Amino acid sequence: MHFAAYDDTATNSVVEDGSLRLVQRNAQGTVQLVVAEYRTEQLRGSVSNRQQMVALPEQTQFPVVGEDSILELQLKPDAADSIVKTAIGTAAGLDIWNIPVTVYQ
Repeated sequence: MHFAAYDDTATNSVVEDGSLRLVQRNAQGTVQLVVAEYRTEQLRGSVSNRQQMVALPEQTQFPVVGEDSILELQLKPDAADSIVKTAIGTAAGLDIWNIPVTVYQ
């Protein structure tokens, strides 16, 4: 997994640090499982090199993500301000998250 979020400030774009939690829920929202929780600094390896991404653990408690399942990314930023989508500066359009999946047949 790779994750990088940028916040638009008054003068330029800055990386937003904080905690990122991945939550898997069933379609009805009755079953919820925290799959992983990381600091955003840990997830900023190379976008194109899978060897530098963080491997997500395979789940055994609630393993199958079905067609109607929900994977929710919950970001708790360190800063108390609101995160604004970056439209200016060096990081314009660079909010990136890559989550590889395994398809079972």
